[in-house]
Amino acid sequence: MGACVVLQASIAAINDALDPRAFHDRRGVVTETDRMTDEGRHDHVEQVLEWTTGGHDLDALDAHALERFLWYELPTKWHVDATSRDEIIDDLAAAFTHAGRDRMAARCTDAQTREVLAAWEEDRGAGFRAFDAAEARSAVSPPDIDPADELDGLVWGDIMGIVEATARSRVGAALGAAWEREELTPGTRGWRAAQQRIARAALNEPSDGELEGGTLLDAILAERVQTWVTRHRSPAATSLFTRVATHLLHPTEVPTDAETATAPLAQLLQACSEGLGLTAKHYLPPTLVRRIADDHSWSLAGFPGRGEVDEPLVAELHDMARRTKLARRTKRTLVLTPTGEGALADVASRWRSAAESWVDGDDFDAAVGEVALALLLVDGAPGRHGVLERQVAALVTELGWSPGGGAPVDPRDVGWALGVLYRRGAIHGFVAVDKGLDRGLSETGRAAALTALRARALAPKRDVH
Repeated sequence: MGACVVLQASIAAINDALDPRAFHDRRGVVTETDRMTDEGRHDHVEQVLEWTTGGHDLDALDAHALERFLWYELPTKWHVDATSRDEIIDDLAAAFTHAGRDRMAARCTDAQTREVLAAWEEDRGAGFRAFDAAEARSAVSPPDIDPADELDGLVWGDIMGIVEATARSRVGAALGAAWEREELTPGTRGWRAAQQRIARAALNEPSDGELEGGTLLDAILAERVQTWVTRHRSPAATSLFTRVATHLLHPTEVPTDAETATAPLAQLLQACSEGLGLTAKHYLPPTLVRRIADDHSWSLAGFPGRGEVDEPLVAELHDMARRTKLARRTKRTLVLTPTGEGALADVASRWRSAAESWVDGDDFDAAVGEVALALLLVDGAPGRHGVLERQVAALVTELGWSPGGGAPVDPRDVGWALGVLYRRGAIHGFVAVDKGLDRGLSETGRAAALTALRARALAPKRDVH
């Protein structure tokens, strides 16, 4: 059973799970007064197990959960002094030693743990930085998953729903088991590849409970899409996004005309492949601007441009290459990044870069872009000039956007934002002109719109410490 079925079968369950309170630690805070006693080592270990495993025995505590406890939860959520903290750690290490789990015992008191705890004693910022750095080096911290034929790429969010957090714990447990078996040791040859392989296998395991029938990855994708659909208190917007939601769980196939659609981008990237000299104001050289505009019929008839200022679509193409980090400027030279080199060599990679970047950011233009693309996909017809602006204005007003004082969004402001969307789409052939100022989606544009919305829906949720 695929991810679409998972989403359809579990929409109510995910809605129940996505209570904002679930994003916070439900166990509260441990204080010296109500938690720490003088009953000795056994009491300390039982308190830790109650906290980390819900009261199960020591065998249930895996290395990933242990590291999170030592490096984050103990210093931030257990209100104990340094002496009591060290006693807890020593007693936990002794329990692991007694159980024959030597790697777990060593982790409790090793230099890495001491370094993180010392950072928390400095201040909260230093503690978070040390925790993040330790996790990045850890064998048992679930890595971001590189895309592969058999599995979507996955970047873990800083803020997760219940399903994603549970899945991440299961991946961490699988990595922890391999680490304890000494199959994963940071710094040894091939350990990162082995970490990826174990994490992939765990994500391909069947999910449990309400989401049975799909894999852990299916469940994560379903939850993220559902969160995106229901993130606002607008019944009309929720209804609109629900109508495209089931199309977002699997990647859209790269269209057959992708090479033609991305030809202007390929032309610019090729020009950057050996370093492209820019003007004193960091514009593309006029000769290249004219060549791109002429090759793709972008100039107004009888009004050939001399530079980017005169050729807005070439300027948009330059911005897109920089915005998506396909190219970067070094002084007065534009050069390809490794990502740009990959996009130049592979049409599918180039097309995905173009499509996924059609709508980006979190500003008003991005909100208009999401709503407009969803409307054009659902209606299947070109948006009539003036009508589409009013439809989008009403919806983004419901989403909470306002020019100030609670006033509704002006359709003219939407028109400016749609101009950005149309220019970005026009450089790749995503936009079709119907009559006059009416705009719609080309066949390539429909695939690109789905890809753009999928990238928005599945993006990890970020937080700033």
